[in-house]
Amino acid sequence: MRIRILGSLPFAAVLAVPAAAGDVAVIVNPQNQLSTVSSNELSRIFRLDQQHWTGGQKIELILQESGSAKEQVILERVYGMKQQGELKQFWLGKVFRGELTSAPRAFASDDSVKRYVSSTIAAVGFIDSALVDGSVKTLRIDGKAPGEAGYTLARH
Repeated sequence: MRIRILGSLPFAAVLAVPAAAGDVAVIVNPQNQLSTVSSNELSRIFRLDQQHWTGGQKIELILQESGSAKEQVILERVYGMKQQGELKQFWLGKVFRGELTSAPRAFASDDSVKRYVSSTIAAVGFIDSALVDGSVKTLRIDGKAPGEAGYTLARH
């Protein structure tokens, strides 16, 4: 949260102004050897078409509960979908076909996703890039990091 001082009155009004929302950051545990992925690889990971990291560990995909602007970015640019209902049908189909035993976990907040990913080596999730800290590692997508021009998951 940023602090903003308004005016030059004898007593300055101090307001807490939320920091601007950042891009959507794809995060992994700092011990994960992966640092960069292509958009295609990211889609394969998030669709769990690729279910294991190169070291052999099973990927643990962590999503966020529906309704956020971040989720909409992921839906459109990673899954190629427009609505949450499409994603639910996608996971039901995978479970029905026996490709998965259950849909991925979904957490309620960026903080809970970050905490889980930071403590679980095989986890991958997404959060607002403004909230990234040293407890997690941000994956570069197509060579770009959040905030860089041309970043795939930029919020416009």
